[in-house]
Amino acid sequence: MAAPYDSVYNVVSSAKVRLNDQLNTTVPVSGKILVNTQAFTQQIVNTAWRKFQEFLANLGYVTLVDEVVIEGIPATTNLDPASQVYINWFGFFDGNTLRDTPVLPQSLITPLRVMERQTGTQAALVPLENIFDGLPTWGKGPLNRLWEWRQNAIYMPGATFDTDLRIRFISYLPDFADDTQSSPAVPWFQQPVPIMRCQDAFSWFIAAELVSARADLGLDAKDLWGRGEAAAKLIMNRDAKMKQRGNIRRASRSGRLEANSGGGYGSCWGGY
Repeated sequence: MAAPYDSVYNVVSSAKVRLNDQLNTTVPVSGKILVNTQAFTQQIVNTAWRKFQEFLANLGYVTLVDEVVIEGIPATTNLDPASQVYINWFGFFDGNTLRDTPVLPQSLITPLRVMERQTGTQAALVPLENIFDGLPTWGKGPLNRLWEWRQNAIYMPGATFDTDLRIRFISYLPDFADDTQSSPAVPWFQQPVPIMRCQDAFSWFIAAELVSARADLGLDAKDLWGRGEAAAKLIMNRDAKMKQRGNIRRASRSGRLEANSGGGYGSCWGGY
């Protein structure tokens, strides 16, 4: 069975209805509004889709949080305490050489939490402490112990053994594009929108994006943005109600308390 998501077509149709309902003018409006076959419509929808996701992600919406386990992070090849290793979307720097693998997930926007263990063991993963003002120059050990996010990469001191990392991160959902791999091909506007029952909020974001680009419509884009954000907050409330059913303790900003205590299951890592 398919997931019960709204389709892009239905969301765009809802935006059309709202725009036509908002128009109150006897002056002919040039051009058609949100025609599926027009290239500008696809761009407007995808731009609104990104802004919709950014708003939800800023609220901490759980659908836009993901995790990945990256096994076999190579041991550092540079034992100088001043050296560092890093992993980004393009490869892994071991202290001397930039390797093609491993890499961060392409959907990762910002990491929230990093845990580690030595590769080849079934030991529990332990949290790394999140450092904000530069990694200290400690001697290398069997684990990294610390991490810092800068220049779109996770920097660590480097471990003397291969390690596994579990990374919890804010992610994004891809833009809507024609699915040419299916037979027959599925056009972009027939794709599902992978956020449950978001037609109300997403359609307002689309309407606002169009109005921002079309001064001739004579509508208030700020008003439409506000309606979209209000509807998006109702989506976020689903998460809030779910989390209210548990006893949640917010993590410290650096993660130092959890790193020292072993990261109990009763803690909430920065709301995610």
